[in-house]
Amino acid sequence: MDKVIFLDIDGVLNNASTSNIVETTGFIGVDERNVRVLVKLMKEVDADIVLSSTWQADQQMYDYLTDTLKQYDIHISDQTNEKGILRGTAIRQYIKKHDVKHYVVIDDWMFPDFLKGSFLKHVIRSDEMTGLKEEQIPEIIRALSL
Repeated sequence: MDKVIFLDIDGVLNNASTSNIVETTGFIGVDERNVRVLVKLMKEVDADIVLSSTWQADQQMYDYLTDTLKQYDIHISDQTNEKGILRGTAIRQYIKKHDVKHYVVIDDWMFPDFLKGSFLKHVIRSDEMTGLKEEQIPEIIRALSL
């Protein structure tokens, strides 16, 4: 894989004011404003999206997410395997296994293992209050070019 966006959902594609509730689960869904930022990003980069979110553990939430993103012509290519390991470790394992050349991690949390080595320069942190913002697109593109 050449370019990969490791995508978290909570605090990235939704935010503190998101009111959209997923009927099948009762959990907060995605926010259209944040999804539109992802749409704009995907028009500017040729990259695969790999889900690095706890949403991968809940089939109903995963189905809701993939169905919602398909409406915007965005597809989740794959997901990390976070069972029993920290998120950064799961991402590193994915990068190695799939020979990822360029990547960015978009997340609202700074996991301890994000701070190891040169990994941090690939992490773009969103604010859980606002989610992914258009102003972050240049940073994301820059991180993908490293």
